[in-house]
Amino acid sequence: MNNSNQYRTKVSPLFVLLLALPAAGLLWDLFSSPTTRAKLFYMLLVIFWVVCIYFLFSIRYILDEKELKVKSLFYSRSYPIDMFQRIEYTRNPLSAPAASLDRLELFYSKHDSIIISPKHKEEFVAEMQKLNPNIQIIK
Repeated sequence: MNNSNQYRTKVSPLFVLLLALPAAGLLWDLFSSPTTRAKLFYMLLVIFWVVCIYFLFSIRYILDEKELKVKSLFYSRSYPIDMFQRIEYTRNPLSAPAASLDRLELFYSKHDSIIISPKHKEEFVAEMQKLNPNIQIIK
């Protein structure tokens, strides 16, 4: 039997606000714009922003006995649990499948890592340690 735990990403209200404000401005301008071409352009931009916001909320981290799967709307990757060496708590703003700056960096070699932001960070770290007791935790 395959037991897996799914963790949603923690979504920062700041990230949503940074995406929603321009979309709201475009919607306002859309309804006051006189030309059909401008309306079409604004509608396409609003659709783009809606997809971006949906993307933020679609990020998932799935742990099973053997691997961590990172999934979102346009991204899917798996990492064997036993390859992770350490987990560091971080606020690193580098691009990552993480919708918050309250993040974990999971190292799987000396210089390679993935940055994630599970909503229930402590529960996620405890589950990772249970699956791989050799993981070093750095807070």
